Amino acid sequence: MGQTIKNQLKNDPSVFLIKHNEKTESHYIKKEVNVTFKTLPSTKEIKRITQEINGTIIKKLNSTIVFRSNTLSTKELIEYFNRQAMIEFAEPNYLNLQNQIGLPNDLLYREQYQWNLSAIQAEAGWDITKGDEHIIIAVIDTGVDLDHPDLRRRITNGYNVLLNNNFPDDDNGHGTHVAGIIASETNNHEGVAGITWYNKIMPIKAMGAEGHGTTFDIAKGIFGQWIMEPMSLI
Repeated sequence: MGQTIKNQLKNDPSVFLIKHNEKTESHYIKKEVNVTFKTLPSTKEIKRITQEINGTIIKKLNSTIVFRSNTLSTKELIEYFNRQAMIEFAEPNYLNLQNQIGLPNDLLYREQYQWNLSAIQAEAGWDITKGDEHIIIAVIDTGVDLDHPDLRRRITNGYNVLLNNNFPDDDNGHGTHVAGIIASETNNHEGVAGITWYNKIMPIKAMGAEGHGTTFDIAKGIFGQWIMEPMSLI
């Protein structure tokens, strides 16, 4: 991740920022922890836990709960939960950052930009199949530009995890870029060609305008009820 994203995060009081690009280190929300339980605690046990950590429950998904403490650090929270017998595991509420997109500045950018299709031998693949409109591809990212001229006919109903609504519009650009690589409308004399000619995109917005999202929100994007509909989904 680039220096620009680091600069965006460093003044955010909720973000604990540590050295960048170290393999064993990452960004996470200060004083928060993701806890997965072997069995869900009772209401009485939850009350005891929140009192002992001087905190509250922020989010919940299946057997995983995000706790926030008013006084304990993330490290202290993990140490606390690791002492509890009912815990499967506890970890920081990580921030997952998307890579920044660098654009080439040469004159033949439009033609050279699609080198990726020849690199993966897309034409040979299209001889076998050009895709299947009954198989939907979920893109869990910053959302998708719902009015993009090369994508709007390729988008199915999606979800915004951050706002809990059905409007996963992209306010960053990365998700639209990813969706375009996969499924930009092909053979329409416009824009670029997608890898698939027929599959549709389900946009799931789990990352914000700054280009980062928590482990919990991304997991919610993967396991939310909108994914559980009876359909073929990648």
